[in-house]
Amino acid sequence: MRITIYDLDFYSKHSFLPNPKAMKVSSYYKQKEDLVNFVTEEDHILMDFDIMYIFKEKERSPFPPSLLIDDPRVRLIGRYFKIYEGYSELEIVMEMCRPDYQLYPLKKNNAYANAHVVQLLHKTTLLPMKQDFTNRAAKGHKKHLIVDEFLWKSEKEIILKCLEELKGLKNIVFLKPISLKVIILNKNVQELFLELHFSRGTIFRFKNDYGSEFKEAKEIIDFMYELKQKNDTIAITGFPIKTVLYDHWKDLSLGIKDLERCLKIVDYAKERKIKVLLKLSNRRLITPHWAYFDILQVWTEYRHRRSFIHMMLASTMERNNVTMEEILNDPLKWSAPRVHFLLHLLLKYPAVINKYGRRQWGNSMTSLDKVDLTSVIQREFYFNQEKTLKRLEEELQR
Repeated sequence: MRITIYDLDFYSKHSFLPNPKAMKVSSYYKQKEDLVNFVTEEDHILMDFDIMYIFKEKERSPFPPSLLIDDPRVRLIGRYFKIYEGYSELEIVMEMCRPDYQLYPLKKNNAYANAHVVQLLHKTTLLPMKQDFTNRAAKGHKKHLIVDEFLWKSEKEIILKCLEELKGLKNIVFLKPISLKVIILNKNVQELFLELHFSRGTIFRFKNDYGSEFKEAKEIIDFMYELKQKNDTIAITGFPIKTVLYDHWKDLSLGIKDLERCLKIVDYAKERKIKVLLKLSNRRLITPHWAYFDILQVWTEYRHRRSFIHMMLASTMERNNVTMEEILNDPLKWSAPRVHFLLHLLLKYPAVINKYGRRQWGNSMTSLDKVDLTSVIQREFYFNQEKTLKRLEEELQR
């Protein structure tokens, strides 16, 4: 038989990572001594075939021509093909095969050319048997890439069996997002996960299916802190927390409740040197406070070592080449919305800002000692000046 394998992600240069399923399809047919054609040039698409497998896992990759989509000899594989009649999934006998590591034209210095692809499951079922997955051409630092897509959706007993098997491997990398809910709620799973030998420089992708309240976030942060303590060469790139949980339209004060929750979570994470990613919905009307909440996502993703106070003043500081104290002490520099909002928080909710808005990273804090609080109160808003000043000084002295 003549088999064509067409990886749209790789062909269109939207991915330089070999598709493990494509590698297994190639291996299956080569073991049957069939002819395999891997598409790297346009002419390869036109070659005769008995079966063509088209793979698409990236949203930005183009779709194949309709002529191929409608061809009954074509198998469409990937989540973006599910609406088509030609959508297929690999048979278990194919997933049991050793990957064809020679299928993709990778440079020798490509990390994936020197990796072992490990698959333990067919969907959520343990593979009854599997061929040796060792990449014998691998040289140098050999990673074990775990490609099971539904590992964390499997029964707990199956997850535990998989983790027990992975304990015998070194330099492990999970290619699919890791479920925090499964790890946090099952101590046996958590203990086994923490015992795994992860590859140096591993960047974890965590799926927060557990929760975004402080109690839930604290448990996640504590787990990640322990993970980091056991593996000091890995990189914790953060986990997502929902910025808006409550209905701000129903009650505007719930915006402050959400803000305090977010700042409290970030403060605790920074103290333990764990990155948190505050995520805001793309729907701008989710909150009337959008202009003040969208900065939280930018802050935690790109400027996480700055304090909240510093972040809210950063653009004004950079634009006018002034210090934080110069801005807060000069009413002429209060026109920017974020500066105005920070002053509002500082005056009306000093406890929140003092407790959760000053931490930079670890034990490093932003100081407000040089800010003339008396002048700020006298010039801004319509608060009871003496009462506000007294409360503010008490909170900032704690």
